[in-house]
Amino acid sequence: MAFTYERQVGTISALDSTSVQNVAVGAAGCPVGSLIVVVMTKSLAMVPTVTDSASNTYPVHEQRNEPLDSQEVAIVSSILTTALVSGDNVSPTFGTGFSWKTAQVHEFRAGGTISFSEAKGASSLFPHSAQEAGVLTDSTDDLVVAGFVQNTASAVTWTPGTGFTALAALDPGDSVGYAQYDLNGLGLLHSVAADSNIDAANAGVCAAFSEAGGGAPATPPRLVMAPMRQGR
Repeated sequence: MAFTYERQVGTISALDSTSVQNVAVGAAGCPVGSLIVVVMTKSLAMVPTVTDSASNTYPVHEQRNEPLDSQEVAIVSSILTTALVSGDNVSPTFGTGFSWKTAQVHEFRAGGTISFSEAKGASSLFPHSAQEAGVLTDSTDDLVVAGFVQNTASAVTWTPGTGFTALAALDPGDSVGYAQYDLNGLGLLHSVAADSNIDAANAGVCAAFSEAGGGAPATPPRLVMAPMRQGR
């Protein structure tokens, strides 16, 4: 069994400078072994951290700031060792000294044990049409999640990169934070990108994950006993 996209746990999109904001897990909860991916954007450089009500660990895999105004995007995840239940929260922390922020929290599952593979990031002052998040080189990656920030106050139409499915596009008023995922695995070289209709400074990040031990167990071989013919 490969990775599956389970659900959007919740989002944050706000024109304010509140440092910590909670995303409610909801009644469905998230079981042990689930992968929680958080894509965060902020109007200035940040030191992103994420916690939850069950004290799971959330390493920051990659972060980049676009070179015009230093707006930043980060990708953070947790492979849950303690289940999240109704009433729990996932809580991104954005730091201080900013005017807007976004975060989107997503849950993925797999048939086997999930592990983090690698992460990349990229930024551009003049991206033209492509928003780049980097190049991944691990041939064992099964899931890729990418996040972008684009410096524009105008409406943006985002198109996921080839093979990707769109997640949330969050626009608090000054910029847009966008994410996408690919469940189909990678070859040896995989460029992670998206397209938008506005040429503006941007930054992108991506993280790749693998799963081991999934799928149905192999069918054991059958031993067929043939009758022996006794010679004359």
